[in-house]
Amino acid sequence: NNIDYISEKELERKAQRDEATQKALANDKRFSFEKAMSDSSFASNFKASNALAESLENAMQNGYAYYLSGFVKEMDGDLSRALMAYKRVSEISPYNQYVKADVQRLASELGYNDTPATSSKRPNVIVFFEEGFAPHLSGFSFSFTSMPVLNNASVAGASIGGGKARGAMAVAAPNLPSVSAKFVLPYYSSETLNASPSKPLLISIGDTKKQTQVVGDFCALAACAFKERLPYIATRAAFRSILKATASAVAGNVAAKRTGQLGKFAVWLGAFLFTEASEQPDLRSWLLAPRYGQIARFYHEPGEQTISFSHGGVTQEFSTEIPESGTLFVHAISIPGRLIVNGVFLNFE
Repeated sequence: NNIDYISEKELERKAQRDEATQKALANDKRFSFEKAMSDSSFASNFKASNALAESLENAMQNGYAYYLSGFVKEMDGDLSRALMAYKRVSEISPYNQYVKADVQRLASELGYNDTPATSSKRPNVIVFFEEGFAPHLSGFSFSFTSMPVLNNASVAGASIGGGKARGAMAVAAPNLPSVSAKFVLPYYSSETLNASPSKPLLISIGDTKKQTQVVGDFCALAACAFKERLPYIATRAAFRSILKATASAVAGNVAAKRTGQLGKFAVWLGAFLFTEASEQPDLRSWLLAPRYGQIARFYHEPGEQTISFSHGGVTQEFSTEIPESGTLFVHAISIPGRLIVNGVFLNFE
């Protein structure tokens, strides 16, 4: 219920951001996000993240959270809601065999289908595995040239220089001399998104070998959330840059009339240094989230067992008792060079 509530609130906030962006664009024609996206040097920075975001309908499709919700509901005896949660996970991660087994098992127990579950024994071991860190954002600059174009028309062009992607777009500013400014935007580079492919957590209990499977791709979630916010982020940054450029041009005109070209140059230099210092990309991102959320769920004969977990060349072992009733709940986290594993018995009966 909380997941659904939070999802609804976030979708409402997204609608409010979209409405604010559209109002700003309607009131000021000097910037168009759609026009900026038609510029190859601008749009190329978002190609990789937009392609990844297409795998999800929205940034609320967190299969890892929904699977945990389903598990808690199942342990609490609310099998109908547990089945609904597992079905939602199966839509997000259709190839996860553990989720398929859960859906089939609960549907069979509730009498929703005639197909028996793959096993008559309820799974008594569940592993939630969080792998790595979500991708980080980088920044790139997009340059505007604001000039007195007749009839408020706009002219677009593009250039590449200095090892960074740069685009140029003329912005109408009647009765002002040509001025240039830039705004800086965050983006997910293809190198960052593709840096760490998912690898399963290997689980060994005696002769039993299992491995986790992905239910939540936080790379895709981060890319989808960023894509949803990008028009709002870009529009705000562009208008902020336009205001600075216009203010600089007006101040330059005043300085030229009073102190000559030297004063105009001093004003321009001050405005340039201020813009360079103040225009920084907002690189806040999902750095504390995992890169992938994975799960494994299976039945093992009860009793004292030594369980081995292995990932990224690191292995952890501990001895525990697999319960006859209830569930051994294991939470594992893998970060470069470390594997952290904790377990607890759960029995909601």
